[in-house]
Amino acid sequence: MDGGADADAMEPTCTPASADAGSPSYLLAPGPLPFVVDTHFFASEWEGDNSEIQLGAGLAETDAGKADETCGGDRSSASAQGNCYKWTYGNVPAGAVINDAGATAKGYAAVEYQSLVASGNYPANFGTAPGVVIPPGATMVSFWARGAVGGEVVGFGVGQISNAMCNDAIIVAPANQTLTTAWTHYTIEFPVGQSYASGQIIGFSWSAAYQANGPGDGGSDATAGDASAASSPITFFIDSIEWVGPTSDAGVADAANDTGSNDASGQ
Repeated sequence: MDGGADADAMEPTCTPASADAGSPSYLLAPGPLPFVVDTHFFASEWEGDNSEIQLGAGLAETDAGKADETCGGDRSSASAQGNCYKWTYGNVPAGAVINDAGATAKGYAAVEYQSLVASGNYPANFGTAPGVVIPPGATMVSFWARGAVGGEVVGFGVGQISNAMCNDAIIVAPANQTLTTAWTHYTIEFPVGQSYASGQIIGFSWSAAYQANGPGDGGSDATAGDASAASSPITFFIDSIEWVGPTSDAGVADAANDTGSNDASGQ
């Protein structure tokens, strides 16, 4: 028997989180803007060569065992919001052997800051549950970034989940930026007029592909299968990740407290 429209009607649908529905507090971000991303999103999804990704390598640990979330006290400004993140990507070419079991590199790494799914251990959300309902009025993501040595090429974006039961309302593919050693302000502008009232699953992301003769490396190109020939690891810092509206200075005023900072578009 053909299920037809009846079968379609039985397909699961995504109901956006709301206070009226008794949704958990981690899906209902309080207003007004600016909204600090890492109050409700977590750097939980590591992709590509995830064994080559490190968070806070070399930083002191807190009593809770977490890496120092102030980047060693070097914040983008005295008024920076949320946590500061030190990321290191091993920068190994695709095909290079990366462990004793003979696994080979994919040649890239990425991290998504995701919302959660309610369960016993609150795992990351891949579209099986609604996203965070962020206060209305945001038109961009604002953040600060810098490289450890300068020249690091890193892409920054927002959203990714589509064709799932629940999807990202805002999706902007990562756009590459070449970092300097100075804290620099970036923005990721949303599609004009795009509503995100249905919720957001991935509030921010970064990605980096293998960079031959990478920053801080004076060697020659790596050869596939030879991890020892890879360029030096890529280390960079991200701070004060926020969703902001068009009337906000999106952190630009912070530059007064940070010598050498400048603005750059994320588009």
